[in-house]
Amino acid sequence: MGACARSGPDGSLTLHAQVTSLDGVRQVSGSMAGGADAPEELGAALAAELVGRGAGSILADVASAQRTGR
Repeated sequence: MGACARSGPDGSLTLHAQVTSLDGVRQVSGSMAGGADAPEELGAALAAELVGRGAGSILADVASAQRTGR
């Protein structure tokens, strides 16, 4: 999982995020822009979008692998 945020001179904030499976086969990525005055809401909205596109399943698999030592 990785994320990068960039602020614009107009007070905007653009967030880029990606979730990739441990084997690199599955990947979900996205970007979202909003006001720099509400970064938590922007992050939550992008996270929800990525989860809806399969990131939750990838993260569950990663957590399972960590628990089992795979």
